[in-house]
Amino acid sequence: MGTCDLCGAEGELFLVEVEGSRVSACKNCARLGRVIGRSSQGNARVQTTSLYRDPVPEAEQQKYIVAGYGDIIHSEREKRGLSQRDFAMKLTIKESLLQKIEANGFEPSIELAQKLEKLLGIKLVQVFLGDTPQKGSKGASPRSALTIGDILQLKGKKL
Repeated sequence: MGTCDLCGAEGELFLVEVEGSRVSACKNCARLGRVIGRSSQGNARVQTTSLYRDPVPEAEQQKYIVAGYGDIIHSEREKRGLSQRDFAMKLTIKESLLQKIEANGFEPSIELAQKLEKLLGIKLVQVFLGDTPQKGSKGASPRSALTIGDILQLKGKKL
C-alpha cells in the first residue's frame, strides 16, 4: 500500500515505466505505461530518467498569457500616465482593441503580449516546458505543481 506517483491515489501500487521514467502507479494509472511488476516499496521512486536533458527548443515551447493580463496592463499603463489612445498608438493597434484587452475580453497574441511586456516592463507571457510553468513572473496566478499524470493528460493520454 502506498501513494500513486501519478495521481496521488492510495492503494496497491505497480512499478510502471511511463515516458522513460519508472514510477509507482495505482491500477488505474498503470495502464498509461508498461507494467514492470508490483511495487514492493510503496511510494519509493525506483529509477527516473530526465525527459528534458537538453533545453527545449523555442519552437517546442508552449507559451501562454498569464491570468489577469488585462488588469496588469491597465494598472501599468495608468502608472505611466498614458491614455488608452496614446498607448494604443504606441502599440500600433486600435484603441477599441486595447479596451477589450484591458477588460480581459480579448487575449492578446504572444507577439502583442511581448510588445506590451517591453513597453510596460511587465511579464505577461509564461513558458511551459513540460514540467511546470516558470515561476517568478509579475502578476502570474498561483498554480499548484503539475503531476506526471497532468502532463500525460496534456499529451493526450487519458487517465
